[in-house]
Amino acid sequence: MTFESFNPMERTNYAEEIAKDLLPRLVEIRKEKGTFTEKDFFNYVEDKGMDKEMSDSVFHYIVNKGDEIGFEFDSDDEEGDDEELGEIYLKK
Repeated sequence: MTFESFNPMERTNYAEEIAKDLLPRLVEIRKEKGTFTEKDFFNYVEDKGMDKEMSDSVFHYIVNKGDEIGFEFDSDDEEGDDEELGEIYLKK
């Protein structure tokens, strides 16, 4: 593919199709683990060999269409821990 023939919508269409294909597996992983975070997503697709640009596109599709496709990421425990620590220090 040459630069002149690149269609940015193609990547979006591929990302949509990949996201729809991944969805059942993501739901299955969530059931097994109890949660499924953004970090879990990027680790999973990296292990499967997806490049960074495509994984970002698929991630953004899932985030933007979460309500429509019935999937939202859980928050990272690490982030919650930081917020709780911040609240403790603010209260003192």
